[in-house]
Amino acid sequence: AFCLALAKRGGKVLVSDRDLQGAEETAHQVTTLGGSAVAVACDVSKQSEVDQLAATAQERFGGTDLLINNA
Repeated sequence: AFCLALAKRGGKVLVSDRDLQGAEETAHQVTTLGGSAVAVACDVSKQSEVDQLAATAQERFGGTDLLINNA
């Protein structure tokens, strides 16, 4: 819901989930609503994957303005 609300405002969203397919589905919904999205698989219990997630946010969007951790 947060991703879709941001999409309606033209937001740029990095969607992450342990299940890449779920993240890709949300990213598709974001782009359908006019936002920009990237889907990334990430298991937050693995530091290397969290580091890669941050690097992807920096590379694709120039950093992070808002972080929402929804578990």
